[in-house]
Amino acid sequence: PDIWYSVLIYNVTDENNPTAILCTDCINITETHYTFTPDYLSPCHVYNFSVIPLNGAGQGERSPNITDETKFPEVEVEALDDDRYREVEFRDEQVNTVSVYKDTVRFYANNGTNGTVFTLPADGDYSATIEDPMACEAEKTKNFTTYDVQEPHAEPSNDGKKIVVMGELIGNSPAKGCFVAIQCNFTTEITFIALKSNGENLRLSGDISMPASNYTVYVHDLEKDGLPNKHPANLVPSSVEIMHGEEK
Repeated sequence: PDIWYSVLIYNVTDENNPTAILCTDCINITETHYTFTPDYLSPCHVYNFSVIPLNGAGQGERSPNITDETKFPEVEVEALDDDRYREVEFRDEQVNTVSVYKDTVRFYANNGTNGTVFTLPADGDYSATIEDPMACEAEKTKNFTTYDVQEPHAEPSNDGKKIVVMGELIGNSPAKGCFVAIQCNFTTEITFIALKSNGENLRLSGDISMPASNYTVYVHDLEKDGLPNKHPANLVPSSVEIMHGEEK
């Protein structure tokens, strides 16, 4: 006889009151392998997933639960026509209310059809908090920036001789690219990776040969006037150890 199955989803963030989630794309499945990405789950909540088999005679025994926790929604930063401001979107349709902080200043926004959107001053460090009493405590807050270089990161190369610097230049950004300052024993060596934007987000990547030592790497926006932004774009400077550096 034909056999099919359905996936059951329960929000168990409130352990005393688990809530069944309507899953329209995961019922009466006949494929042997099936992948679905539910976009109707709330961020920072705990869910149980299980599978129940069915055939013409009825349903079988439900599988053991798989428990997983949704994360804070992704933050997407875009440039506006006014280069003093950036549009910041929390890309999750199930965001209820998010508060954004800069020092003691607090901004508000409610959920829209395409997520929660803020217009914030450029070149700033911020934190966002989901205002959801049921949200998981460990994932309620996310730090982010409105610098033109997003997700700056530095790490040693595979051969241990170079510092590899990465990031993403946001679309329509007035910045020319990424400026890198490398510090070792209070001495700073300055170099940069420049890349002009063309209206789309562009990945930045480059490597720098350095002698064996421990380094602190600061990443800055390279502004349209050719000068680096005085404030680094990475909230926490990258710490890199070069094990087999080239002799100088």
